Amino acid sequence: MNLVEPLGHPPMTAKEEVTAFLRNMPEDVTFDEIMYEFFMLEKLKISEEAARNGEVRTHEEVKERFKDWLLPDLSTNPKARVIEMLYGLADDLTYDDIHYHISVLEKIDGGIESADSEPTISQEEMEAEFSARFRE
Repeated sequence: MNLVEPLGHPPMTAKEEVTAFLRNMPEDVTFDEIMYEFFMLEKLKISEEAARNGEVRTHEEVKERFKDWLLPDLSTNPKARVIEMLYGLADDLTYDDIHYHISVLEKIDGGIESADSEPTISQEEMEAEFSARFRE
């Protein structure tokens, strides 16, 4: 199921999806906000495809996979976390590479914190929620 197409309708083109996505944003949205939301939409579509292909992980599997990036106490100083992460990466990183890794570290921490504190929802519930969010 496509996250932004109305249920029971043929698949939308990328242009139609982005147009529908933009219609649901406030009039005073900034380019940065559009880029961030578009980035998230892309990631949701990739995740949707992975879920369709059975490429999903449990909360515990994700924690195990990223255990080297996570410290036992998620409230540890971010500066220390980034320095520790940098020591484990290649020496020829670009600024874009470093930005990406810091962003991933932040997202992992945020996801782990929310998964620990918030109720989880099923794949079907997530699809329904995002489908409704992006309907015209």
